[in-house]
Amino acid sequence: MRVLVAFASQHGHTRAVAQRLAGVWRQGGHEVQLLDLTGQPDAPLADADLTVVASAVYSNQAHDDVIKWLRTHTEALAERRTALVSISLAAAIEGDEGEAMCLDYVAELSDVTGFEPGQVAMVAGALAESRYDPATRALLKVATWRRPLGLTGDVVLTDWDALEATAARWV
Repeated sequence: MRVLVAFASQHGHTRAVAQRLAGVWRQGGHEVQLLDLTGQPDAPLADADLTVVASAVYSNQAHDDVIKWLRTHTEALAERRTALVSISLAAAIEGDEGEAMCLDYVAELSDVTGFEPGQVAMVAGALAESRYDPATRALLKVATWRRPLGLTGDVVLTDWDALEATAARWV
């Protein structure tokens, strides 16, 4: 099977998720192409049996380059087998509240791009405070004031085993 993983990464964690997915599929004998959309939202859509789009959520929306790429390729993607990996801190919140927030992010992405993924994985992301500028740190505090996560520094919240199990189910 040929798999395309299109992603954009602002701080590096989405790239790590995309690489982990690719590793699982390559170990299974699949041909995988990683397409980094960061700074190149006009990248062409490669031919694949499964197209996976991965993006972290920033201020309640996907990475701008992912949004632009999806808007460009929505019609072609509608004819393909697709999946979305939505990476957010909300996915780390247990219970209905976290799930509702994640579902809202996916719905918002569909609303602004027209992209309707066939499969969705909601993945807890990471904090990379050492790489954040002061404005990003301030935004994070505002975003989590109502539901503090109690985390500081550089912390990875991703359940890598669950992500790999999802990848195995998708091929």
